[in-house]
Amino acid sequence: MKKIILTISLLASFLFTNGQDIEKTELNIEDLEYLQKNINKGWSSKEPDETLINSTKNNLITYQFEIVYNDTVVYRGNIDKPSYGQITMGIYRTRVQFCLEYDVFDAETKLELAENKKIKLITTESGNKYYYTDFYELFEMDYKKGLIVNDRLSSKIHFKFYKLTEK
Repeated sequence: MKKIILTISLLASFLFTNGQDIEKTELNIEDLEYLQKNINKGWSSKEPDETLINSTKNNLITYQFEIVYNDTVVYRGNIDKPSYGQITMGIYRTRVQFCLEYDVFDAETKLELAENKKIKLITTESGNKYYYTDFYELFEMDYKKGLIVNDRLSSKIHFKFYKLTEK
C-alpha cells in the first residue's frame, strides 16, 4: 500500500512541476535598456550596487535571442545573466558566439556576410561551410546616443530578443 501511495504521489508531483507553461515575450527597447544595464555592469558604472544586486533576483527569467533569415529562425541562443559574484565583471556578457550554416543563405546575403568583419567563413574537415563569430556585441552603450542594439547582420538577417517566463 505504501508503494502505491508513494508512486502516485511521485507521479502527481512530476505532472505538477513539469506542467508549467512558458511564456515567450518579445522585448521592446525599454526592456533591452534594462537588460543591457543589468548585464553590463563594470567597475566604472555609476549604477548603485543595490540596484544591480536586486536585478539578480529575476534570474528565473531567461533572455534569448534569435537570428532570423527570411522569417525563418536559423539560430537561437541565450543571453548570459550575472550571478551575485559576477556583478562587477559584466564586460563580456553582452557578447555572444554563434555559427550559421553557409548553404541556408542566398548569394547576395553570402556576399554581405563575407564583407562583415565580425563574421568568419570556416570550413570543417568534412567540407561543410559555416559563418562563425566568437565575439558579436549585441548591445553597446553610447553615453551620448544611449543604447545601440546591433540587431542586423545583413539586409535579410536580423535579431529578435525575447524573455521566457513561467505563466
